[in-house]
Amino acid sequence: VNYGNLWGLVMSALTKNKLNSIINNSQEEFIDSIAKTAGSLGIQLADVSGAMDDIAHEFEIQSARITALQQATNELSNANSEISSITEDARQLADAAQSKTHETCSIIGNAVQEIGTLTQGVGIIESHITELYTALEEVGNVSQLIATIAKQTNLLALNATIEAARAGEAGRGFAVVASEVKNLANRTAEATSNIEKTLQSLNNKSQELVGEISRVMHSADTVKASTQHIESSIQNVSSSVNVINQNITGISEAAHEIYKQTLQIHQDFGVIAGSVTENSTNLNTAKKRINALVEIGEDMIISTNKANIETIDTIYIQHVTKAAQEISDVFSNAVKNNIISMADLFHDKYVEIVGSNPVQFMTKFTLFTDKVLPDIQERVAASNPLIVFCAAVDKNGYLPTHNKKFSQSQKRDDPAWNAANCRNRRMFNDRVGLRAGKNTNPFLAQAYRRDMGGGVFALMKDYSAPIFVNGKHWGGLRLAAKTEG
Repeated sequence: VNYGNLWGLVMSALTKNKLNSIINNSQEEFIDSIAKTAGSLGIQLADVSGAMDDIAHEFEIQSARITALQQATNELSNANSEISSITEDARQLADAAQSKTHETCSIIGNAVQEIGTLTQGVGIIESHITELYTALEEVGNVSQLIATIAKQTNLLALNATIEAARAGEAGRGFAVVASEVKNLANRTAEATSNIEKTLQSLNNKSQELVGEISRVMHSADTVKASTQHIESSIQNVSSSVNVINQNITGISEAAHEIYKQTLQIHQDFGVIAGSVTENSTNLNTAKKRINALVEIGEDMIISTNKANIETIDTIYIQHVTKAAQEISDVFSNAVKNNIISMADLFHDKYVEIVGSNPVQFMTKFTLFTDKVLPDIQERVAASNPLIVFCAAVDKNGYLPTHNKKFSQSQKRDDPAWNAANCRNRRMFNDRVGLRAGKNTNPFLAQAYRRDMGGGVFALMKDYSAPIFVNGKHWGGLRLAAKTEG
């Protein structure tokens, strides 16, 4: 804020030439010059004060934004701290997972080796069983040969027995031998028969065993291939976990760096917020001083008009005081004639009109003032082309009934137009509005910037006079005039 420029605007009304002209004029001209100078000074001070209000409002907005940014950076810092904590936990889990995958990979590798060894062992057993199967076939062949020999031996024994019988007594011993040979042949035949049965059983069992071993070999090969695939997958998982671990480490480092950056930003915002607060305090102090000067200028206008010498302000003061007295009489007569009660006329509970923007209000005396004030207010407003408006406000700055041109119906979604054209039923509790409503002196002169909406302001001189109802102060009648013709 360039306070030098602002002060230059304040002092521009009190130049050396103006002071010299005031001193050299007659008493009436002197007082009129003071009034004009005070009015000019008041207007310029009001303009400066309004500019300060704008700057103060911007400071408030900036302060709110900085506070929001501080909060956002603080939340971001907390979030980054939490991210760092989470990524550290994730990194530890990734380390543990990587360790487990290494351990699992090692176990699966050992399993693959053991399955390979088992497969080799089963293969060896299969080859031995195949050899046994071959040996059993050879034994079977030998058994069949022995059975054939036994049959032939039995046949020879039978022939020998027949020949021994023919030989009679001489062949008796030979018959005994033949009988024994026959018995041996029969036992040999029985033995070979048992051997064949046993060999057949062994052959069947060995075939079944070979089939089982083949199936085991196939399963072992499948398991081996699967475990090798699992081993490869686990190795890929281990590699992925390793990459994840590296990424988590990078995230953790980045989050820590962001945390440091946001902490620094938060501290910088703190410094900026302190500076904004300090400037806002200085601005408020300067504004109070400006307002004090404004009031001094306004007091000068009042003092010059009390000297019974006509000044630039006299005509407006006369209009407003006369009209205020007329309104006081109208209000008092209405109470006397039971048109409205004192309680309703002084009712200070304001009901917001839903959907209005800027906000408008209704109260118990609004419809009454809509009936009795327009004639008086419109007549005063039309009495001088420099008069912008003439409207009454109660002690709280509530303006129930405005001039017709400022009492338009509000447009939806157009607050800027509404602010300029829909000024009835509004609360004007700013410095000027409240002073006008609360003033009990014969008249009051003020300078101010009138907010027309949409960032547009008009410099005005505001004249007001109190309104009394049966001796009780109700509010004041305001008359605003342009500063230039």
